[in-house]
Amino acid sequence: MKLTERIKVAGDPNTPVETLAELSRDKSSWVLEKVAVNPSTPAEILVELSRSELYEIRARIAKNPNTPVEALAELTRDESLGICSRVALNPSTPAELLVELSRDKDDGVRSAVAQNPNTPVEALIELGRDKSLGIRETVAYNPNTPVETLAELSRDRNHGVRSVVAKNPNTPAETLAELSRDDVDWVRNWVALNPSTPIETLAELGRNESSWASAKVALNPKWIKVQKSGLLDIAKFASKWLNVL
Repeated sequence: MKLTERIKVAGDPNTPVETLAELSRDKSSWVLEKVAVNPSTPAEILVELSRSELYEIRARIAKNPNTPVEALAELTRDESLGICSRVALNPSTPAELLVELSRDKDDGVRSAVAQNPNTPVEALIELGRDKSLGIRETVAYNPNTPVETLAELSRDRNHGVRSVVAKNPNTPAETLAELSRDDVDWVRNWVALNPSTPIETLAELGRNESSWASAKVALNPKWIKVQKSGLLDIAKFASKWLNVL
């Protein structure tokens, strides 16, 4: 087969296993990359490709959700830039391996663990106290971050972290209420837009005429409920903000 044909066949999920096995020994890296990401490639071939001398192939295997756990564990010891991070992002990486990677010295690896929706709570708690601003921000938006950690991050010294907590729909009502009084308008803006923010907190923000967060209340999915609650002078609010939204 010509190279273009081999590339096409290698990426086709309907390609027979025997053909994929043959193509996994191809000299072309383009063909091997297609085999590495093909959802029909058998586990034993993925394991074999995980030991390839070619960075591009190992990188594809590290991201592949079908890669066997033993191959993923082996790839965490790969010293090439980005391989370990890809394993940390892989949805099939087991919890115990994610916990181990959460203590990696590389910021990129820990950040990837913080993004993974399967990262165990104990690792997220630890990463929520990481020295890296970016990692704390990532933990603040992970859907599995416990409310206790979100509350802790809502008091972070950096307003970027607090903003992400204010944006997270899982942030509890009492934490959002606290953030609605943050010194930084950007943080209050996200509280005003968060669909989980209580009506009482939205009304309080709406009464603050000196803050742009007040205007953002009208963009919240609960705006109609705020209007009906009687907690906010709608006529006064409209005269101040609705002409600028």
